[in-house]
Amino acid sequence: MGIAVTRPEALTFVNYLINRNVGDQRWGQTDDEVLEYIRRANEEVWYRALDYAPNRIQASDFFTYTGNSQNFQLTGASGFNSEYHKILGVYHTASAAVPSASNPVNGELYAVPFQHLQDIQEGGGGIESGRYYWAVMGDYFFVRPIPAANLYVFITYHPLAPNINAGATPNTNELLADPSAPTAGRMVRHHVYVCAVAAQMALVKIREESTYLDKMIGRLAGQFENDMVRPRDHQHPYLGASHFQAASRG
Repeated sequence: MGIAVTRPEALTFVNYLINRNVGDQRWGQTDDEVLEYIRRANEEVWYRALDYAPNRIQASDFFTYTGNSQNFQLTGASGFNSEYHKILGVYHTASAAVPSASNPVNGELYAVPFQHLQDIQEGGGGIESGRYYWAVMGDYFFVRPIPAANLYVFITYHPLAPNINAGATPNTNELLADPSAPTAGRMVRHHVYVCAVAAQMALVKIREESTYLDKMIGRLAGQFENDMVRPRDHQHPYLGASHFQAASRG
């Protein structure tokens, strides 16, 4: 299963892996520099996970697209308020809440290129009656045809990789963990992989090679890939309530 690795534990282990190869006298980089390698490695493995298993790490939220509005601002005090890597699915529900038995999904909104929105609004572009289409331009989310009444939107997305060095108490941060994602902490068995990648980044920086570390990363990368591509990782985004996590939005 693996054991969760926190930021200070990752720092200790990465320094150990580096010193195993070059020794204390030849290394000479500060903890802040090593922590930056850990941050970058954490991001790299996070986005690899998204590529291998798109449904493994998801977050979700909902908002109200006001009737007769041209667009909705995705971020801000009264908006979606979540930075994201990629939008996965957009649906409309009976009310402004997470989908459930009492708040069923009424339908899906379909993604189109932004330049097609005007054709859709005018009834062209080969659209199907009764369907809504969406596009994003910058910080704004557009729905066409423009709904006459409030449209309650539920959205699933890939969150940005968490910054291991951020927050008021960064030493409590764990690798590959994001509180906004419902699968946060489920990849603890791959925390050592992140540390090994960070150590390799550091060695490349000082032009050192490590057969030991290369073999270690090869083994851990194989375990990571095998775990990410299991059949259970290819579920539809809204199969099961456990795939949803949303905060109240107006």
